Amino acid sequence: VRERARLARRRAERAEALFRVATRLERAFLEGVKARRSRLAALWQLFGAVSYRGVLARGFALVRDESGRALRRAAETREGQRLTIEFADGRIAAVAGGGGPPAEAALAPPAPPPRPKRGRGAKDAKEQGSLF
Repeated sequence: VRERARLARRRAERAEALFRVATRLERAFLEGVKARRSRLAALWQLFGAVSYRGVLARGFALVRDESGRALRRAAETREGQRLTIEFADGRIAAVAGGGGPPAEAALAPPAPPPRPKRGRGAKDAKEQGSLF
C-alpha cells in the first residue's frame, strides 16, 4: 500500500513536471513562429522594394532588346533597333532612334520650374488674424 502511494505521488510529480515542460515548449515554439513571421514580412517588404517590379512601380521603365537582354545605356542601342519597354502596368514595342532631341540636349538636366514668390506685405499681415 505504501509502495503504491509512493508510486502514485511520483507519477503525479512527473506528470506535473512534464506539463510544465510542455507548456514552456509550446510557448517557445509560438514565439519562434512569431519571430520568423516577422522576419519573413520584413524580407518580403525588402524584396518588394528592391525587385525590378518595385522599381517599375516607382515610375521607371525596363528597356530590352530583341533577344530580351536588358539595356542600361542609350549607347547600347542602334538606330532602328526593335525594343520592348516594360512599365509597371505592361509592355510596349518601340523602335530606337528617329526624331529625338540631339544627344547633348538629352543629357542636360531639365531646368527646375520657377518657384512662386511669396510676399510679406501688409495685406498678408491683415489676413492672418490673432493667435490669442
